[in-house]
Amino acid sequence: MGISISSLQSVQDLNIQNRDNEIKIVEKLEAEKVTAEDESLELTASILLCNQKISNTENKVQTIFAKAELKASVAENQISDLVEQKVKRAFNKAQDGEENFETLISNEFSGLIVSNYFSEATFTLSETDIYLSEISGMLSFIGELGIKITDCKGKLSSITSQIATSLGSITTYNKAIDDTQLSINSLREQERAAQIVAGASFDPYETQIDNENYIFIKDINQNLIADDKTEILGISDTLDNRFAEMRSLDSNEDNKVSKDELVSADVKLMKVNSSGQLTYKSLDMNKFEEIDLDSFEEINAGDYAGAFDVKLADKTTADATVSFKDDNYFDKLFSGSGEDFDSNKICEQTLKRINELSVEKIGISQDIFKSQVDKNNDVTIAKEVSNSDIEIKDEKVLSKAEPEEKELDSVQAESDSSIGASPMLIKQSA
Repeated sequence: MGISISSLQSVQDLNIQNRDNEIKIVEKLEAEKVTAEDESLELTASILLCNQKISNTENKVQTIFAKAELKASVAENQISDLVEQKVKRAFNKAQDGEENFETLISNEFSGLIVSNYFSEATFTLSETDIYLSEISGMLSFIGELGIKITDCKGKLSSITSQIATSLGSITTYNKAIDDTQLSINSLREQERAAQIVAGASFDPYETQIDNENYIFIKDINQNLIADDKTEILGISDTLDNRFAEMRSLDSNEDNKVSKDELVSADVKLMKVNSSGQLTYKSLDMNKFEEIDLDSFEEINAGDYAGAFDVKLADKTTADATVSFKDDNYFDKLFSGSGEDFDSNKICEQTLKRINELSVEKIGISQDIFKSQVDKNNDVTIAKEVSNSDIEIKDEKVLSKAEPEEKELDSVQAESDSSIGASPMLIKQSA
């Protein structure tokens, strides 16, 4: 047994669901990727700012080093001069024989604190401590930022890989969806071809107005409903003769089917409920304007045989189609009473029609009776008979008229009986 359209459609629905799930995953990953990229940019900007601060601080340290070096140089020169002076003084004293040179030198340099001369330089160098501490802190912070950036790059790499995987899955599902749809379309074409061979028709004319589905029917017996598919407009249309029934309604040949032309042909738009059943509710024709026959377009796809536009009174346009339907569709269409059954309206319209027919019959009977009486009177006068003969003739005239009166009484009785009948009896009699 071959694969059915319903099983293929199940596969198609699953493929679409899986593809849509992958699309949602990609959308989520793309959002996470943007967040990670923003975070990485912020971290990079922070590192750049820290490096700039470190550079500025290093410049300050270099300036302090230069000042300290200058002060140290001055201190060295001062000590050098002082040492030279002390040595000369000790040497001169030694020459004078005051004491030996070693003792004099020792005495000269006794109490000399060289570090005192470098105190300013040392103090200046101490100013760099705070800056060097700042640089150390910033370098540590940069290290932390570097770790975070590494984590962000790893996260971005993982997200990018997941996105690539999901995009690959989406491509695979899309191909499967396309292939499955081709298979579905092929099976539909096969079914359609088989139905055409079997003599199925292209029916019905359908449209959607105010979110409700309607089907065009031709109320042949004027009972406000479609009794069977013979009253579906388009039932006789075929592949070679699409839109024929709708075109036949264009009585003035202006290539449009107006509201008046539909009403004149007893064509109505009957509502079809969500279960595919025909209801008794028809569209208020005051909402309808016309159908432009130039808008008819032949379609050969799936269940559709054609499309056209329905212009409404509010100047909007409703899409309409001619669909390829089989007996299953019509079985469902006529499977129940549907909803929106207005029994009062149906009864009222049916009784009105019965009364119209009754009046027609009564009028015909009255015409026959009057014609017969006039004819007999003319014969009686022409023969110029006696009064007694006239009375006899009059009796004959009356006797000849009696069947007509009985027919008249019978028609009136039938009308009175129909008026009192139930809606179901009325429908059966119709």
